[in-house]
Amino acid sequence: MRKFRERLLEGACENLIETRCYFNVWVALLDESGKYVTHAEAGLGKDFLPVLELLKKDKLTQCGQKVLDTEGVLVIEDPLIECRECPLAVKYSDRSAMVVRLEHGGKVFGKMAVSVPKDIVMDKEEQDMFHEVVTDIAYALYSIGIEEERWKAEQEATRHCVLFDKISDMNPYSVRIFDKEGHHIKGNRAFIELFNEAPKPEYSIFYDPNLKKAEEKLQEIKSDRTEPTPFRKEPKNKKVIRCIIKTIRRNKL
Repeated sequence: MRKFRERLLEGACENLIETRCYFNVWVALLDESGKYVTHAEAGLGKDFLPVLELLKKDKLTQCGQKVLDTEGVLVIEDPLIECRECPLAVKYSDRSAMVVRLEHGGKVFGKMAVSVPKDIVMDKEEQDMFHEVVTDIAYALYSIGIEEERWKAEQEATRHCVLFDKISDMNPYSVRIFDKEGHHIKGNRAFIELFNEAPKPEYSIFYDPNLKKAEEKLQEIKSDRTEPTPFRKEPKNKKVIRCIIKTIRRNKL
């Protein structure tokens, strides 16, 4: 998912440089505690390294601190005066800047800044366009986050299923898993050994020939018949009797 985010940000920065009259674009993602996660830029190259060093130390530029508490577009008409401590200030001679925080669903992901000609920075249409682009990026980041959480949940569920299967196979009693409609999904090792087959999808809690088979075998064991069966090695094995009784009782519930 990290690669998806990085490609999204890199593509957005390059697209803004190519399609708009912007001198440079950069974006920084932060986690919920405000720590640096990743970044992308276009039009700056090595000039962005001092800013990157600040971000990696979890320090924000002056505009970065302001925009996190600002709704809409933060306009900086003269960065040389308003952002003197910013390492990029010298790059903004005769230029202005617009900065917008990346936000969606009440979550702030970071900020995006662009360097623009002074004669368009106060243009409301240009501001709205830039704000719309940032809003779309924030929504995409939110969607990636949702997908990432879903993937993590699936991985965790898979891990729990594997663990359950291992524990289930250690159970000496027959265990079957049903779906919400009552159809068989799987059985543990004891079930397969008892019935010489895995649960069949066409069987359910409402129809299961194995129940009749289990009752017949139980009667055989109770009557002390000694022919060998696939369900027991010793005709008087109390453990097998308990196993079959429990199987019948569970399936009749």
